[in-house]
Amino acid sequence: PGGSIQSSFPVLSAGASSLPRDHELGAMFAGLGDALAKRKQYVDNAGSVTEAAGTGTGRAELSSAISSGGSKFVLLQGGLEKSPTGFTGLVNQGATCYLNSLIQSLFMVPEFRQALYAWEFNEADHGEEDRCLSRQLQRLFAQLQLSKRAAVTTGSLTKSFGWSGSEAFVQQDVQECMSVIFAHLEMQSLWDHIPQMHEGKSFDYLKCHKCGQSRGHPEKFRDLQLGVRGMTSLQQSFEAYTSGEEMEGVECPHCGTRETHTKGIAFRKLPEIMTLQLRRFDMNYETMQRVKVNDAVDIPAVIDMAPFISTDDGGEGEGAPAEGASGPQEYELISICMHIGSALSGHYFAYIKESGTGRWLNFNDANVTELEQSQLAGILSTLPPEEGGAGGSAGAAASDSGIGGAAAVAAAAAA
Repeated sequence: PGGSIQSSFPVLSAGASSLPRDHELGAMFAGLGDALAKRKQYVDNAGSVTEAAGTGTGRAELSSAISSGGSKFVLLQGGLEKSPTGFTGLVNQGATCYLNSLIQSLFMVPEFRQALYAWEFNEADHGEEDRCLSRQLQRLFAQLQLSKRAAVTTGSLTKSFGWSGSEAFVQQDVQECMSVIFAHLEMQSLWDHIPQMHEGKSFDYLKCHKCGQSRGHPEKFRDLQLGVRGMTSLQQSFEAYTSGEEMEGVECPHCGTRETHTKGIAFRKLPEIMTLQLRRFDMNYETMQRVKVNDAVDIPAVIDMAPFISTDDGGEGEGAPAEGASGPQEYELISICMHIGSALSGHYFAYIKESGTGRWLNFNDANVTELEQSQLAGILSTLPPEEGGAGGSAGAAASDSGIGGAAAVAAAAAA
């Protein structure tokens, strides 16, 4: 690293050319091609019924077709044919828009997809195939790449989570969902990839104002949670995150006195793919209710993280030198997970930059559309207020706010 970094999900060195071809994926997943062909035939047969269902007729026929065919496809607002963008959407099982947004963001990172494809499933080591999260995510990625339909379902993946059905109707936090999935993947399959590409290092320190000595401990992180209340830009959020706070009456083991200390966090090494969680959800302690912070935050297309990397633990202490801190540390925005709604309910979707072409796409459950330049300009600058507020956030997971607030953002270091 040492070139540039992207907020959202990164576009790194491994390009699409290193990914398996369609026929190679067919060989990797025996029977997947036939299954997709049968699914296509089923959906084609139900096409006339779905058209009538929109006018209130044909619903019984469609329900019967779904029951007899065992298909998990549902009515797609965007139609049955694959999007002109060339990408496949994901069916919303009830309230799984947050999961769909995360899965599409991960799928669009060539390095992540390649690492997952390279892993080999072994029932003796990994248990039953339908209960193995890594295997089901691998198959889902192959479906997204091979399917000719508008959308495919995440049913097999959520089954590997241990879900029985009702969980699909409970909306979860996208950042927590990513943490849980990454923990499982690291244990099962991507034990090298996740630490190498998604993990950074920081130093949590206390610095004495009298003697200038610091103490603390190193930490590893895979996402950064940044405040947005009162902020106007992502840079401001990073400044607040790294500036530290003063604590009075702390005993210093170096000078033996109780003095004011600065408590802060210093970045040692940033990950290749940086995930940011903008803290859009907060607690109002007067009403004891969860609220959404709708302060508008500018999300830059490129951000230089060099000013936020410290060479020691806060100035003059015992900290180790920062790793790879020389020169620009630029990150390029590659995806934003957006949230519309309140702190209690809402809808997630994702804006993702395609590796190689640079075009931006809107992944909204089953619908995938291309973003116009005018739309993109409005997203990367301060997001316009919506009926309920506005705001945006960046990182592997961006933050959500107002009509177009980001819920999660990913950034990647450019080579």
